[in-house]
Amino acid sequence: MHETIAAAKNRQKKLPAMWIAIGTVVAFFLLFLYQLIGPDPPIVVSKETTFITEPLREDGLPDYRAYLLGQSSEGVTHENNAAVLLWQAMWPGDLAQEHWLPMSRALGLSGIPTNGMVEPSDDEATLAALKADLHTLGMLKLTEAQENEKLSGYGGIPPSEMYVAETIDLAMDRPWNSEQLPALAKWITRNEPHLELLIEASQRPRYYSVPPNEFDNNDDELIATLLPDVQLMRGALRCLLTRAMWHLGENRAEAAWRDLLACHRLARLVGECPFLVGQLVAIAIDGVSCQQTQVFLDKAQLTPEQARAILRSLQQLKPASDCATAMNEGERYAFLDMALALARGRAVLGDLSIYADSEMLRSLEYARIDWNASLRMGNKHYDALVLAAERPTRSERLAAVAAIEVQLEQSASEGQEASALLGSVFSGSSRSRNAGNILIGLMLPSLSGTISAEDRGATQLELTRLAAALAVYRAEQGEYPQQLADLVPEVIPELPVDLYSEKSFLYQKKDDGGYLLYSVYENEVDDGGTNIDKSILNGEWMDVDPEYGIAEIDTADLVIRMPVPKFEYPEPPTDDEDR
Repeated sequence: MHETIAAAKNRQKKLPAMWIAIGTVVAFFLLFLYQLIGPDPPIVVSKETTFITEPLREDGLPDYRAYLLGQSSEGVTHENNAAVLLWQAMWPGDLAQEHWLPMSRALGLSGIPTNGMVEPSDDEATLAALKADLHTLGMLKLTEAQENEKLSGYGGIPPSEMYVAETIDLAMDRPWNSEQLPALAKWITRNEPHLELLIEASQRPRYYSVPPNEFDNNDDELIATLLPDVQLMRGALRCLLTRAMWHLGENRAEAAWRDLLACHRLARLVGECPFLVGQLVAIAIDGVSCQQTQVFLDKAQLTPEQARAILRSLQQLKPASDCATAMNEGERYAFLDMALALARGRAVLGDLSIYADSEMLRSLEYARIDWNASLRMGNKHYDALVLAAERPTRSERLAAVAAIEVQLEQSASEGQEASALLGSVFSGSSRSRNAGNILIGLMLPSLSGTISAEDRGATQLELTRLAAALAVYRAEQGEYPQQLADLVPEVIPELPVDLYSEKSFLYQKKDDGGYLLYSVYENEVDDGGTNIDKSILNGEWMDVDPEYGIAEIDTADLVIRMPVPKFEYPEPPTDDEDR
């Protein structure tokens, strides 16, 4: 009896201990679940995390769209805004019809503009007329049956249509006249009012076009911002270049330069875009403008006064792009905005499904993340990117970029290690750090590619300025100089430096009365004046197969070779041609 009572007392003593143990396990398990899938810590609005502290949304977090649009539109008026005239000249471009009226109102127009200019390559009437002209000139001789037989060899495009397209492309590259391409000359005459709007637009000091997203009353992330006007600038460039080369072929040098200078100015207006895509388009537009300015400097019969005025205009041009500012602002804000969208559980991740890490990023919606840590990580990386882009020399920029890329690779590899993955389960700080690394890897721009494009653009402009100085010398002395040093100090105060070699550009006066001028470009090796597409090989113009040499892009220079070949019709398709 006494034993039974003692056993009962022992059991009573053990029960509380067992419940304490169970309670402890449950508590730890709940704490584990809380740190794994509990609510995220609140976002701290500060310079170190959100970078901007106002304006704020209803949820108390920064409104990056409102901030960026406010910054971009500050000081822009109907009278000083180039976008007003660009849209009128090229209306409607790729703008969706439901956005026509709100865009017109945003631009301060009294109504929806009438249809603007269509590029000759997209103008069916011009294409048909040009095709007829080329038939008359004997350039197109294939019958309809012969064209149908050759469709497969031309990728399903009729050879005559491809030939017309090649001819239009050539008309943007070389001087031509109305007798050579009458249909294209008529296209220019018909579109003179629109082309003049582009000239006027290029002379305005500011540029701002409301993204169509703003008209839909939605809450898209910055990464989804639509920029149809940026691509519209490419069309404006092609239209102006077509007229510039026509003016040049008709011996109207001042009119040709007016169009070309407008192209350079349009590039700088595009450069007001706060995102890298706008900077890259600006670089591309200015690069093409530089190439055609070089053609102009060769073919135009300039007086000394005209040549010096053109040189001054080129010297006064600011850089076409500012990638460091775009990374510091638009790209940084897009990153932070996406991080906050994830923190609110509303990021449109379906649009990011093409990225390898999108599924990992999607899983973060269900995990407890301290997004403040991720925001701070992102800001530190963007700070490093901006500092790298602002380094004074190319070698310093490349070294800084290489260090950043090594760090990113290390962070990415460490995040994939088993210990890091396990740590993400049990450690909130480790999970937040991995979340930051995933988002950084997903959204951080390619700085090496950006710097490469900006350096190339800066070098093309410097070469073009030097070509203008050589044109001044020729106009005043009757021939090009024996050496670049002859330009100093009468034409330019000092010789520019090739940023790839940190030495003077390479120059040779040629026996044909022209010259060879080039930069050693990215491999920093003198490749003898051979350009990227091998249209100039060892300093001489070549008949080039488009497929030749592209794979050897590393062994190339940035080249100017004068004189430039004159306009010639492309090789016409023939019955026995195999393409």
